[in-house]
Amino acid sequence: MLIKKSYIFFLLFSFSTISLAQDNNYDLSDIEEYLTDNVDISLTADIRVISNDGENLAEFVLHQAQLDIGNILLYKSPARERGRVILNKDSSYWIFFPNLQRSLVLSPLTVLAGNVSSSDLIRPPLGSLYDISYDMQEDIVVASLLSKDNKAPYYQMSITFDKSTSLPISSEAFSRGGVMLKSAKYNNVDKFQGFPIIVDSEVCDSNEECSVIKIESIREFEARSNWFSPNGLSRVR
Repeated sequence: MLIKKSYIFFLLFSFSTISLAQDNNYDLSDIEEYLTDNVDISLTADIRVISNDGENLAEFVLHQAQLDIGNILLYKSPARERGRVILNKDSSYWIFFPNLQRSLVLSPLTVLAGNVSSSDLIRPPLGSLYDISYDMQEDIVVASLLSKDNKAPYYQMSITFDKSTSLPISSEAFSRGGVMLKSAKYNNVDKFQGFPIIVDSEVCDSNEECSVIKIESIREFEARSNWFSPNGLSRVR
């Protein structure tokens, strides 16, 4: 089965225009693969968002499809939101409300649970929205993402990788004025069919309010192809 690297913000990131600074002998291939939009990954995962004091805020099922088919996030809890479905295709988002039987356009910065937004869980293709430059430091590699499209969720982002493992450690997101809007720490990395997946992360906003995102299981892709359109979201189970 082809596996597509996730459009989820806290799992994987995108690769676009690259410039390098320092340490020209460092092999960036693993980080470049980790950042690319073009590696095929399909999977289904159970995701839970938890408050800092351990309260269960929301549960989701993620269906992540191959290439540009899209990504679907199904609310399992809380009860008042159960059955709502979020679709991401390219840089666009929709949300389906089962009580209305309608799909509406959704902002990538819409808060879904705690301080976790739709682009924190399923993100648009950053490789087409940002230019990326690398700064090689002694123990880390810092990827700086600068927006080149007004559909980008944030004007600028910074992603730090452990140089010895090429895995992401943390990230920060900034406004056009340089104000930090959100930060994330990546606490645990697992692998699914050989691909690294961040399964435990902490996301904090500018007020230092934090939520924890946990991937509790990852399995073979369970979605159907006719789900991945605004008109197909009523079929999602």
